[in-house]
Amino acid sequence: MTRKEYGIAYCDLNCWRWSDFFGKKPNGFDELPNWVDDNDSNIPNKMDIISPLIEECRNKLKNWGMSYYWWRFELERPWYEWALWYYLKVDLQRF
Repeated sequence: MTRKEYGIAYCDLNCWRWSDFFGKKPNGFDELPNWVDDNDSNIPNKMDIISPLIEECRNKLKNWGMSYYWWRFELERPWYEWALWYYLKVDLQRF
């Protein structure tokens, strides 16, 4: 997959939507709960399915890439607004 495809996939998965970039949607995915509060539970949930996929996106995109693609595809904002926000945020965190 390209970086852009990983970015789109990250946005979908982060909103509990299946991403076709990872293949066919598992049967019953849309009906599953997003997560289960009991860590010892064997109840199927979306978090168990998408967590490894989000981690794969994180490894490919790093934090700045996830931020950028979220800004572009979920917030539908221009890249230059993200750049201004991101670099000002990063610089302000140094102080």
